[in-house]
Amino acid sequence: MLLLAGIVGLLASASLRPYRYLGSAAVLVGAFMFASHGRAHYAMGLYALLIGAGAVTLSRWRPARPVTRGVVYGFIGTVTVASVAMAVIRLPIVSEAAAARWFAWAGGMGPTMLAEGDHSTEAFRQVARDTYDSLSPDVRNRTALVVQIYPMAAAYDVEAGRAGISRAYSFHRGYYYFGAPPESMTDMMYVGVDDPDPKLAQGFRGVQRIELLHAAGEDEAHVYRYYGRIAPWQQLWDDWRTYK
Repeated sequence: MLLLAGIVGLLASASLRPYRYLGSAAVLVGAFMFASHGRAHYAMGLYALLIGAGAVTLSRWRPARPVTRGVVYGFIGTVTVASVAMAVIRLPIVSEAAAARWFAWAGGMGPTMLAEGDHSTEAFRQVARDTYDSLSPDVRNRTALVVQIYPMAAAYDVEAGRAGISRAYSFHRGYYYFGAPPESMTDMMYVGVDDPDPKLAQGFRGVQRIELLHAAGEDEAHVYRYYGRIAPWQQLWDDWRTYK
């Protein structure tokens, strides 16, 4: 609510006229995010500005009619109470065990959702680690571990850094900027939540799917080994780069 009030205040309030350009900038950034299929949290840097402007706008606004004043203030109170309740229920303020016990009635809207998000990459990280470690040392030394999406790559690299083992690579979103594998690596092991794009195979002489055993209820990881690279890594990296 304060975000909306901030935009309206910056664009329409006479007292905030000197800062009108900030309102226009916020609208343009929001429109760009929408047009480019961005995510809501990409614009979080604007939230403090708009919330502050919204607070100033609402504090200076005095509805003339008592009925209007009552409706507006009642709405503000309801939204405030709902926001506080939602924060208490959904944020990881208490332990996972306490959250599951106290907020079980909230189902998927409860704090266990965030906890599950923290653990969602563990199975894939373990699959990547076990499969990569199963390679013989000479094959592993020439094989780059490439992970489909950046959360999985980041989760793997956290453990890799602690264990002192080779890092993972990913051409997904910002992880692209951490670089392509070195030219000394001629093979690639791909681990993802989906089957790889067929164009990945165009950079290698051959590809082999690695079959994995999965317990009931587990998400299936897709693992492929590509061998005999025939193009420079950076060329492949630029061609494979994904934003979605």
